[in-house]
Amino acid sequence: MTVLKLTDQQRTALNLFTQKPRQAWQKNTHLAAEGADGVVWASNGASLFAIPLELDDFAAYPTYYLKDGAWLPVDYAIPDFDTVLERARCPTGEAAQYDPELLLLFKQAAKELGDPTGFFKVHHNGPQRAGTVHFKDLKCWGLIMPYVDYIGNQPPPELTTLNGE
Repeated sequence: MTVLKLTDQQRTALNLFTQKPRQAWQKNTHLAAEGADGVVWASNGASLFAIPLELDDFAAYPTYYLKDGAWLPVDYAIPDFDTVLERARCPTGEAAQYDPELLLLFKQAAKELGDPTGFFKVHHNGPQRAGTVHFKDLKCWGLIMPYVDYIGNQPPPELTTLNGE
């Protein structure tokens, strides 16, 4: 069992994104490890919050989940976010509509991590791709899916269902 310490503030910020899971895997906080670099992330399906970390001994498995304070190798299917992340790296600037409740989660996370204003910026990527969320002076980032049918009051799609293909 591998242990990685998160601060109480980091844990609280990540937990904001596991409150209303659409699927069972979304109730967990995950760690994607690649050598000495890793990203701790949590997703409710329509938004994702991530904190980059330096790692010591996580190279044996690519993905972990947090259970009872310890990181365990993922033994269930989770979406592969590589395609979504790649397409989100170069946002198009094309406008999109976002769920205000999801946007508020990012503000709350920023405040929890020490930014009293909760300031963040969404880089729009059109109505079919995830927008990227950047924070001022914080080592964290996020993704948010736009509403597909804003007027029809449809919920945002899953991060992995609309990846531009």
